[in-house]
Amino acid sequence: MQATPILLIGAQKSGSSYLFRLIAQEPCIARAPLKEPKILSKPMHDGSDFLSHFSISPDDRFALDGSTSYLHVAGTAERAAAQLGTDIPVLVVLRDPAERAISGYLHEVKHGRELRAPDEVFDLPLDPAAAIAAEDEGIEAAWRRGLVQPHNTASERYRDPVFGFRYVANSWYRHQLAPWLAAFDDLRLVDFEELRSDPGGITAQVRAWLGLPAAATLSIIQGTNPTELHPWVALRENRALAHDHIRPGLLDVWRRQRALFRSLKAEKPRLQAELAEALRREFDILKQEEFARWL
Repeated sequence: MQATPILLIGAQKSGSSYLFRLIAQEPCIARAPLKEPKILSKPMHDGSDFLSHFSISPDDRFALDGSTSYLHVAGTAERAAAQLGTDIPVLVVLRDPAERAISGYLHEVKHGRELRAPDEVFDLPLDPAAAIAAEDEGIEAAWRRGLVQPHNTASERYRDPVFGFRYVANSWYRHQLAPWLAAFDDLRLVDFEELRSDPGGITAQVRAWLGLPAAATLSIIQGTNPTELHPWVALRENRALAHDHIRPGLLDVWRRQRALFRSLKAEKPRLQAELAEALRREFDILKQEEFARWL
């Protein structure tokens, strides 16, 4: 029997790594060498070879892919449906959208890909649609100035290289989820706060949804994939050091990163209150509209 794909598609910085590690403890669930193989969101793959990326044994019933780029890279839902079918299980973990936006920004800073200060990033219109349009314009301008560093190596390039910098857009879940909800009937939503407070209970609900018996034992792993800022890590991972060759301007990058890290340690960034509340209202509407899909 061929293993059935399970897609854990995000949202980015919403606890998907935590849930992945809980689910992957089941012996009959195969996993790729990396939590996020990103098979469906990179141009070198079309998804037709999906299961070849997993080491699948005869006893494996499922193959778990935890790539959070799937929710945020346009066209991935349609690609997944075409290659894997529309009846596979799809999981999405969602958290407070304003908190997710800030965590997404800090994640890119942590990895040296984001050099803009918070006020350069989050000085946006208060309406979500207008904020997203302005956000895209800001990303384009920052890319030209070298202030954002998208994944640019052959193995890391995405179909949408700047998706990770769309902090507000990636937190407007109704828009992000629309193609997935349209394509997949067996899609379930998980609340980050419930996952954090009751990981065993959420894992049990996921197992029941997949038709698996209750786990005899479950190792509760806390604090997976935290966003901790360290300037040396950011400098090392910055694309300025690609192929171990120091490019001109590296000292300027280092100085900007140091100033950015100091400011972020002094004061945590935040969205404007009106924009944060608008995103939360959209999140509440999603909860009401898709009530039956929540675990």
